[in-house]
Amino acid sequence: MRALTTLIAVFFINDLGVLQAQPMITPPPPSAGLRDPISLPGDNLPPPLPAMLAPPRAINPNIQRAQEPALPPAPPLELALIGAKAALAYCHTQGYEVGVAVANAQGGIVLGLQADAAHPGRVYNAMRKNLVAVAFGERSGAIRDRLRAKDYATLAMVQPNMTLFPGSIPLMQKGKLVGAIAVSGGPAGEVDETCAQEGAKAMEQGLK
Repeated sequence: MRALTTLIAVFFINDLGVLQAQPMITPPPPSAGLRDPISLPGDNLPPPLPAMLAPPRAINPNIQRAQEPALPPAPPLELALIGAKAALAYCHTQGYEVGVAVANAQGGIVLGLQADAAHPGRVYNAMRKNLVAVAFGERSGAIRDRLRAKDYATLAMVQPNMTLFPGSIPLMQKGKLVGAIAVSGGPAGEVDETCAQEGAKAMEQGLK
């Protein structure tokens, strides 16, 4: 049997009534430098597959490495661990197994911890709550309350990658924002926020 080849094309009729082919429009690949609107700070899209499979290049020691931007303010790792453990422990005493994320002043993750019995994804959701606290300098629950009150100025600042539930507390040092701590996984956002507050309290002394 003779093989049939199906050709798919999009057509339009011009002013003269002649049927002409119209090329289909395809979106640019991720490598075109576009940023995913729901990505988190510090996320990097993978390079094109050919670049990842290319043979390794010889490193020229005479080429100076490009200077990287300065790091954003952030709580020290050891202090972040103290706060995250305190938040986990408090939630555990209340019967809830959660995830905790500590972020820097840009919303990038410093530390993420999740209880053994917590459901997957809690740390990621906590990271998105932290984006709210660092963007507004307020606890995420307060921002949700403002949005419920139809605060359109606040709404204009909301980004697609933010989770607008209570649970994140901004971290301040000498009056300046240095990050946030968030909890996710409790039965309600208010429970998450209470646990996050316990974590923030455990970090207060180290942030003075």
